[in-house]
Amino acid sequence: SRLKAGDTIPGEIERSSVGQRFGAMILDQLIFIATGFMLNMAIGGAIVSSATAGGNLRMFGVSALANSALMVLYYSYMHSTKGQTLGKMAAGIKVVRVDGGLLDRKTATIRALVYLFTTSGGSQLFMMFNWPIAMLVASILGTLVFYVSVIMALLDKAMQRTVHDRVSKTRVIRTA
Repeated sequence: SRLKAGDTIPGEIERSSVGQRFGAMILDQLIFIATGFMLNMAIGGAIVSSATAGGNLRMFGVSALANSALMVLYYSYMHSTKGQTLGKMAAGIKVVRVDGGLLDRKTATIRALVYLFTTSGGSQLFMMFNWPIAMLVASILGTLVFYVSVIMALLDKAMQRTVHDRVSKTRVIRTA
C-alpha cells in the first residue's frame, strides 16, 4: 500500500496529535494561571495602595509582564534541557528540531517568545503603559495569529507545525 502525507514510515519519529498538543497546552496554562495568581497576590499590596485606576492597570501590567517573563524562562529552560514542559510530559510528547535533535537555549527561547505572542499578542507589554487601545489591538492580533497557527497545524499533515514551530524550525513528536 502507498504512504500518504502524514503517515509514519517504520522507524521514523512519530508526530504528536493535535489533541496531545492541546492537552499539554491546557496543563501548562493551568500552571501559569496559578503562578499568575501568586504574582498578583505578591504585587497585591502595591495594587491596593494605588489610588488610581491607571495605577491599578499598570500594576496589573507589571504582574502580567513578570508572568510572561516566567513563562518564557520556563518554556525555554524545559525545552532546551528536557525537550518537554510538564504538560508535554503528561501528554507524552516533546519538542525537537526538524531533524530530530534537541533544542539549544537560543532556539528554545525564540520558540517561547513566538509562542507567547501567538497566545497573547504581546498585550502584556501595553498593560504596563496603560494603553487600552493598543492592548485591544494586540489581543485581537494575537488571537488571529493563534487561530492561523492552529489552522496551519491542522493543514500540515506531515508534521502539524504551528507558527512557533516554523519560526524556530521545530516539531512536536510522541515520546511513547
